[in-house]
Amino acid sequence: MSGMKWYFLILPLLLVTGCSRPKGFTLKKVLSRHQNEPRWEVSLPQQMDEIQRILTQPYSYLGSGNHCYAFVSRDGRYVLKFFKQKHMRTQSILSKRRLRRRRRERVESFTSYKIAYEELQEETGVLYLHLNKTVDILPTLTLFDQHGNLLTLPLDEMEFLIQKRATLAFDYLESLFDQKEQLLSAVDSLLRLVAVRSQRGIYDKDLQFYKNFGFCEGQAIEVDIGEFNLDHPPKEMLEEVGELSLQIRDFIHENAAELLSDVEARINLTLRELER
Repeated sequence: MSGMKWYFLILPLLLVTGCSRPKGFTLKKVLSRHQNEPRWEVSLPQQMDEIQRILTQPYSYLGSGNHCYAFVSRDGRYVLKFFKQKHMRTQSILSKRRLRRRRRERVESFTSYKIAYEELQEETGVLYLHLNKTVDILPTLTLFDQHGNLLTLPLDEMEFLIQKRATLAFDYLESLFDQKEQLLSAVDSLLRLVAVRSQRGIYDKDLQFYKNFGFCEGQAIEVDIGEFNLDHPPKEMLEEVGELSLQIRDFIHENAAELLSDVEARINLTLRELER
């Protein structure tokens, strides 16, 4: 069944609940009628069989961010993110100003996801990105929403990404408060992650330690990937690293002040090495 036909067949079922807007995730909020565009094409990963295997397991609701609804795989290793389409829909009834804003938001978001997939896979844990609809490439997904309701989604018709699941950075650092050397290595990993991205000329408009970063298999990654930009004049590498280091200092000061001097020493050492 074509994407357009599938959308119009399911839309009445999504609207029968009446005029009130349900809070949280609903299928309607991640459906789109966008036409495929060449600029959103991405190459298939070499291990496409592995991606298909990852997608054959069921996923359960994990949470909601600014741009996406997130679902976690049954084995706990992967996160599937569906894009919130309310920021991107371009119905003809919208004013020209709102229409332009939504088109701009879609371009900016999709550009950021594509940068993460094509330029920063190791640094973001993104395994696969699907921005254009496809035919007979992907399986039908089994999904459990926040209420435990079972849904099935034809992934060929959806816009989404798959990312390795990470532990948020502040949770990870907190777990290392009694393991000083591992904590210092984790701080170093965070700073060098931002240095690598910045040195590639990729700018993050929303550099926030508390929600942007995580750890996967002991290495720092950026988990919130909706604000990358190549066109904006990037900050100097040391400026970005310095900005993150201040946020880390604040976190340690508030939660493990006895470790602050050691953390500051490691930060200063890393900054000196990056200056060379």
